[in-house]
Amino acid sequence: MKHVFSRNSVAMFAAIMLAPSVFAVPSPATAQAQANVGITGAWSAPFASGTWTFEFRQENGAWSGRYMSSKYQKWHDLKDLTVEGNRVRFAVEAQPTLDFDLTLKGAALTGELILGKSRSVPFVAERVS
Repeated sequence: MKHVFSRNSVAMFAAIMLAPSVFAVPSPATAQAQANVGITGAWSAPFASGTWTFEFRQENGAWSGRYMSSKYQKWHDLKDLTVEGNRVRFAVEAQPTLDFDLTLKGAALTGELILGKSRSVPFVAERVS
């Protein structure tokens, strides 16, 4: 039995087969890179009788960050900053120690703030830029 295809069906088949990204699924590395880009920028959250601003940057594969409270208006480096996929963890030098464990969900970083290694409270930071 001989199959007969019209010129239009052959052209459509060729277009579908040659389309590079129409049906592409991002690799895990691509998904991680997209999440990392999502964390980059400035975030703001109410905390301790004021507003805190956090900034995250990635340069040459290395992450850095800083924070500032509205009360003191001075930038300080974040400590122990790690970014894994859509999760970011860091510490702020204070008494007691402040450790953050946050996950990117839409336009917010949500998770918990661990106070002095013993007590945790919910924490949400909204994107500023």
